[in-house]
Formats: sequence, structure tokens, C-alpha cells
Amino acid sequence: MSDAYGQFKGQRKKNILLLCEHAWPNLPEEYDNLGLDKEAIYSHYGWDIGAFDVFQKIAQDLEASGIYSKISRLLVDSNRRPHAPDLIRKELEHGNPIPGNQNITLEEREKRIRKYWKPYHDALENAILSFGEEKPILIAVHSFTPVLNGEVREMDIGLLYYPPFLDSYLISKEIGDSLAKRGYHVEYNKPYSVENPEPYPIHYYAEKYGLSYVALEINNRLIGVKKDAVKVGADLALLLKSL
Repeated sequence: MSDAYGQFKGQRKKNILLLCEHAWPNLPEEYDNLGLDKEAIYSHYGWDIGAFDVFQKIAQDLEASGIYSKISRLLVDSNRRPHAPDLIRKELEHGNPIPGNQNITLEEREKRIRKYWKPYHDALENAILSFGEEKPILIAVHSFTPVLNGEVREMDIGLLYYPPFLDSYLISKEIGDSLAKRGYHVEYNKPYSVENPEPYPIHYYAEKYGLSYVALEINNRLIGVKKDAVKVGADLALLLKSL
């Protein structure tokens, strides 16, 4: 069992691979919480609140394969490529510093990549290869905070796709239409955009292996309580079943 990632090996739904890069807020003991208090660690800066419960419910209902990171994004962000400037972020909101991420050495950066980033991505790439010729659709599960820097985000679920990838757009539209029929407020490429996808590993794997991908961004006011997250996960599993 790895300290860096966890895995579901699905038996039934063969054409989907689920990802959850910000599943847990865990920080290894040696890092002394990066000098932060628990409020910061368990905030949306440390993980995607509720996302793992949604991810797990989808994987269970569909018997689908999935990979998730066990490490806080504050230590090293599994949703960034190694060269990205925010792979290890130095600040929270309003310029508040993360003490344990200040002035880290190249050796420390490489250690975090080696111990916590790379095992997750090795497992992800192996999972992609295990599908063989039946290429999976990559479905990433994230959550977002309803208010960021004073901006209120009204949507329930955002569907992120890279516009030049037609299949990804069509899959996003199919998911979005189904969610809207269930009463969800859906928007596309919001609250984030992948107009510049280069920093994101999911795009790298999609290009490398010729895959389609969609990122689900779920408003964490809908999934902050486990029973609510399970309901949203069940709704998503029902509509993903038809892909």
C-alpha cells in the first residue's frame, strides 16, 4: 500500500478511468503541518472538499477503475506537471505565506516529487496502459469553493474540457445536458478554464495516448457533507453509465 496514492480496480465499467488529484488533506508527519493551523489544512486550499466521496461513489456504483492522491496539494500538487511554478505553492489567499514552503531547496522539491508526485503518476500511467487498445475516457473529480476572493460562483457543476478536443467537448455536453435535466446548474469551462492546458497532467496523458478527458468541478456547498456527496456521486454514476 502506497502513502502517495490509492486505487480502485474496476471490473465492469471498462471505458472510464476516474481521477481525484486532491482527494485528501494529509501531510506527512515530518513536515509539521507546513507550519499551518488545522483550519488552513482542511480548507479548500489543502484539498477538494467532498470530491473523494463523490469519486468513490462513482467508482463503486460503476465498478470503474480510479486513482486518487493521498497527499495534500499544499505539499505537492498532483494536478500540476513537475515544471509548473505552482507545483508547490508558497501562499494561501491574500498573500498569507505557507511557512513550510518558503525557500525550499531543489533537493527538497525533487524529494517531494519523487516520494509523493511520481508514485501517483506512475500508477495513473500504468492504469491507462492496462486498458490496452480500449482507450479510457479520463474523468477527473474536483470541487471548488463557492466564493473566492469575493467572487461568488453560482454554478453547481462546471465541466472543463479543452476546446480543440472535439470528443471531449461532446462528452462534456452529454454530461452537462443530463445534469441539467436533473436540476443542476451547469456551466462549461468555469469556474476554471483549460484554454492553456499545458500545466495539467491530465492533458499531457490525453495527448500522449490519444484520450478524451473531462474534469468535473463540483461546488463544495453541494458535497461538504458525506451523504450529500454520495447523492451527487450517485447522480453522476447514473449518467456516466451511458458513456
